Amino acid sequence: MLPVESLFSERVLHYKTVFGHYRKWCKQNAWKACWINLLSGNKSKLDLSSGDIDGSHTIALKGGEQTAYQGRKKRKTTAATAANSLYLTDRQGLPLSMSEPVAGNHNDLYEIKTSTYELFDVLEEADIATEGLFINADAGFDAESFRQACQEKGVIANVAINKRNSQQKHEHVLEKIYIMKDIP
Repeated sequence: MLPVESLFSERVLHYKTVFGHYRKWCKQNAWKACWINLLSGNKSKLDLSSGDIDGSHTIALKGGEQTAYQGRKKRKTTAATAANSLYLTDRQGLPLSMSEPVAGNHNDLYEIKTSTYELFDVLEEADIATEGLFINADAGFDAESFRQACQEKGVIANVAINKRNSQQKHEHVLEKIYIMKDIP
């Protein structure tokens, strides 16, 4: 189904050849390098006045290696094709980076520091500063470890308060918000 004739020649490529090149490029991180070059070359078109971060679960419609049903999700997620990835977008909703998919039945906070660093490292590789970047996140990211990872990268995290957490936690979060407002 590749448009080989219009791009190269009338010679038909064998699917193993195509797969071999694809696999080689994956091992060489060629796709990531292409993405970083695209970001770097088009950073003037990005709206970095704010960003959004969220997680996504891969569903197993026809079964597969289902890990389990999460009561808050509509379907089972699959371990075979990755259960959870985090995504960072700019204010326009344009994708900036994605964390490595993590297999299994996990929520957005599973290995959150590692995933958060991955998101912001891609920006830094594309020469996009994370210092002072303001991001929004839903209540699923209401954890000290997420806020800490953002702070270490110089990112200001606007995280919705998770109502399942105690009132004491809410007061602690509000204190930090007021302190951050006073920082020049």
